[in-house]
Amino acid sequence: MNAIKLEMNNKQTNDIVCKSFCLKNIWILFIIILPLSGIIIGFIFRNDCPLEKYIPLWEIINGFITIIFLLLIFITKQFFHEIQYRNWSIFIIDQLKILLIFFLFLWFICGNIWVYKYYRIVKYDKQILLSNKKTIENFYCNKIVYLYAFCYLSRKMVVTYVTGNKNKLVEVQAILADALPNLRSQDLDLPEYQGEPEQITKGKAILAAQRINGPILVEDTSLHFNALHGLPGPYIKWFLDKLGHDGLNKLLAAYDDKTAYAQCVFAFCAGPSHQPITFTGRCPGRIVPARGPNTFGWDPIFQPDNEQGQAGEKTFAEMDKTIKNQISHRSRSLQLVKDYFDKHPEYVS
Repeated sequence: MNAIKLEMNNKQTNDIVCKSFCLKNIWILFIIILPLSGIIIGFIFRNDCPLEKYIPLWEIINGFITIIFLLLIFITKQFFHEIQYRNWSIFIIDQLKILLIFFLFLWFICGNIWVYKYYRIVKYDKQILLSNKKTIENFYCNKIVYLYAFCYLSRKMVVTYVTGNKNKLVEVQAILADALPNLRSQDLDLPEYQGEPEQITKGKAILAAQRINGPILVEDTSLHFNALHGLPGPYIKWFLDKLGHDGLNKLLAAYDDKTAYAQCVFAFCAGPSHQPITFTGRCPGRIVPARGPNTFGWDPIFQPDNEQGQAGEKTFAEMDKTIKNQISHRSRSLQLVKDYFDKHPEYVS
């Protein structure tokens, strides 16, 4: 009886080991096939992407370096896992891996530049373009070549949110956590445009995309007093700086109408050669004497309306951040941004 139990236990153990081994090998095979396919595609179609001749080259070199990196990892785990083997050999391999990671990072940036700047103009039908050599050079790339590079890079695409304001960054990350998990921030010194909020945001987006040389997200926030026909609007930053909370209230002292609306316009630009897309969110409310912590701009003097369109009870500054993020002008604009990225998963890793 004990012998039978022992045999059954051994069989179960062998089955588990076999399944684990099979799954491991399937996974290893998959992560090797991906860069290997890039080498094959890039080599076969190396002269079939006149739009950007470096795309096939990028696929070939990226494939080779990635496979070398994976082999170094495999060698380390298979032959240098014992303590007695952890000598100068493993040190050299570790240094090589660091160099390869650094190279792959730089090569990844190059790939983004070469692929995404042609995202909206690339054409795949060579026959239609054959009549004009210049047209082929300006628009044509083999579909397999381009889409392989596009899909490979899209797994890691990062959108840069242009801001130096940590409070804004925390709020935006909280709202877009699911839609853009790889959202990063960078502070840029952009000129202060004048005009309507959407025009201002588009201007900032175009310039930011040129400087970042990649996908960016910018915003312009404004506060509009209905009694003043929309002023201060996009110039609220300077009004607040010069007048303070009390001064902004005094602007409406002669008016019975204290209603206002907070507006946020986000603009997404996929790159230097793209036109920005805007997303506008508004939150109606009214201007009140300052209440709550003075930590976030004009939040203490803006009291948003409730769901019934009537005067609310708390200013933005008095609200819990979670509740504010559900009703604010920024959250309404960002919901439109989120909907857009849900329909365009190429920007989400």
